[in-house]
Amino acid sequence: MRRVVLAGEDPALLGNWARMLGDDPRWRVLAEHTMIGALREAVERERPDVMVCGMGLADALLTDALTQVRRLGCWVQVLVVAPGGDQPLLLDALLAGADSVWVPDQPDAPPLGDAMAELQAGGGRITPWMAQHVLSHFGLGKLEVPRHQVEDLCNPLALTSLEIHVLQRLAGGQSLGVLASELGQSVPAMIDRLRGVCRKLQWSRRAGELALA
Repeated sequence: MRRVVLAGEDPALLGNWARMLGDDPRWRVLAEHTMIGALREAVERERPDVMVCGMGLADALLTDALTQVRRLGCWVQVLVVAPGGDQPLLLDALLAGADSVWVPDQPDAPPLGDAMAELQAGGGRITPWMAQHVLSHFGLGKLEVPRHQVEDLCNPLALTSLEIHVLQRLAGGQSLGVLASELGQSVPAMIDRLRGVCRKLQWSRRAGELALA
């Protein structure tokens, strides 16, 4: 039985997640936390397999919570619950250490326990909005870019042709698991690649801010 810690700002929502997992023999809920200090202590002490986290805690932003948990050095997979699936914060959450996103109100959303099992099995989900947002920022939209396009090696902030291809497929609704299989990569490797894209997005934004200063 895998162990899970629940984190978020709404105790009622955490209780709802706990009830979802209550009858699932694959999971045992260790604790529910709304405060970052208690969450940090629980992760360090209990070493859970998965942390399910909402869009923030009562006393911490989602990104701050993820950063503090990652600094503990504990190997725990993080599933972010994102109703609506289109919050800009999700990009920062991915960069801060989230491993997958669960959008409960999507028509094809799996049950919470299945989403966690998928993550544990090496899978993961990224919302199409996240990929489309990055493409739009770089002025690419949904334009088809040939895979053999010469990459702009003179601009470290430019997306490579492979990165563009991956983002376009994700924006179209392709799952990380299928895409990783087609490219001969693991899902964690794909997540790391997407974190690199998010870093380019951050650097590009900062470069634009400096240019306007």
